[in-house]
Amino acid sequence: MIEVDWGTALSLNAISLTALYTDGWESLRKNWATLRAGFNYYHLYQDWACMCASYTESGSSWVEGANYNAFIGFCRLAAALGKEDDLALGRYLGAKQGALRLAVFRSSYRYFPKFFRRSPWWLAKHFHNEVEPTGAFQNAPDPGPEGESFRQQGFFNLATEGAYPETYMLFLKHIPDEFMNAWRIYRSEPIDFDVVVPYCQIECHAGYLLSLALSGRVTPQEMEEEIAYADRAGVMVRDWFGLHYPVRYLPKNCYQSYLKSILVAKDYPLWLEHWQGLEFESAVYDETRQEATVKLIAVRPGAKLECGSIKQPTGATLDGQSLSFEFVPGKNRLTFAPKAPGTLVVAFIPSVRSGIESK
Repeated sequence: MIEVDWGTALSLNAISLTALYTDGWESLRKNWATLRAGFNYYHLYQDWACMCASYTESGSSWVEGANYNAFIGFCRLAAALGKEDDLALGRYLGAKQGALRLAVFRSSYRYFPKFFRRSPWWLAKHFHNEVEPTGAFQNAPDPGPEGESFRQQGFFNLATEGAYPETYMLFLKHIPDEFMNAWRIYRSEPIDFDVVVPYCQIECHAGYLLSLALSGRVTPQEMEEEIAYADRAGVMVRDWFGLHYPVRYLPKNCYQSYLKSILVAKDYPLWLEHWQGLEFESAVYDETRQEATVKLIAVRPGAKLECGSIKQPTGATLDGQSLSFEFVPGKNRLTFAPKAPGTLVVAFIPSVRSGIESK
């Protein structure tokens, strides 16, 4: 048995997304006690200050980047099922995990250099004192050109096999310049095109591309060039992703499409976040008309559609009929409760078709 934390984190995140896509919330409600017990691992055996108890039979222990999305996934589940106490606990523990992730990231260029009396390096993978006795000594890599050096494993373990956008957004929200500077140093290291690239370097580069896209500091043309470079170097995510690749196949253009969609949609006024009791065929935004269109093909009793929105819509219609909505500016939250399937249109400019309707 290896890496209980890693496996639990990937599972909680995957379960939350699967429930979203399949509307399988009732099944999770019936099995909430099991899910809650799985999350207890982080509550009882990990702490942002004291690190963690062993997660393997060999006694190894450390808190890795994949763990952060255990809290994201758990909070999604608790919120959807109305488990307010569990949601509060998940947010509290998730905030502490976020603080630990930021501390590990900063440690090798802000904290440790003065103790080692040497120049900074990027990035620490973990705090070594939490690992098995043979690795219980913090250390520094040999200095690189101009005193800069990096450890690929540090970048790889920002999210490990997860490549979760939420993990990278944590750094972009709190230390954006430091975060992107670290990736600049990573990208400045040439990749040997003649060497067969292991999965960890592919995932490391996937994190670089995702961070670049989420940062808003790259144009679509520059992203095309980055994707082309990754393909030439053999580090572009194509047919599979992560460890255990035989069972983690992907459509060939899946990841590059994902990256491009982030750039295309970065200035859209709203985005889908959560839905229950409904199915939709498509969701598109027309920049010219400043309208979002969601085609609902199934709506069950109690259905709701929650969107993130940077501003209040000027109106909404369902099959041409005015539809009310609730907008909470402080949370950038827009919620609809459709009663029947049809074409939902959300407008952000005044028009005859969509008068202002909000609660």
